[in-house]
Amino acid sequence: MAGDLLIENADNNTSFLIYPIVFSYRHCIELRLKQISIEGNKLLKTPVFTEEKINDILYCTHDLDTLWKYSKIIIEKLFPEESEEELSSIKKKIDNFSIMDDTSFKFRYPIGEVVCDVVQMRVCLSAAARKAKRATAIPSFRAS
Repeated sequence: MAGDLLIENADNNTSFLIYPIVFSYRHCIELRLKQISIEGNKLLKTPVFTEEKINDILYCTHDLDTLWKYSKIIIEKLFPEESEEELSSIKKKIDNFSIMDDTSFKFRYPIGEVVCDVVQMRVCLSAAARKAKRATAIPSFRAS
């Protein structure tokens, strides 16, 4: 991920790079959630989302909570054996970003004070990314 590269090459400049680092991580989560919703919907025998809803998901929202709700519906349909504990764990990681930046604009512009633990954020995101990667590596078959 771009955020990982920025951290690895930041040396002692993480305070200077905090905006692009957090924005990169947040944007990655947003895109993955959209991917799960849109691509997962295509795999269902009976799609959950209409074409209009897909366009809303893709073009009209950056809200991670909303995108998680859509993604969770797809994950539960494609992977009914997935534990609620696992899904709650992912939701908690998403909530950490929603609290910091619910609109996707706070880290686009260097305005205001940013307080976050970059190392802890990276650990949380790495775990979430592994889970999202597993969810998007969906076999090419149609589920119910």
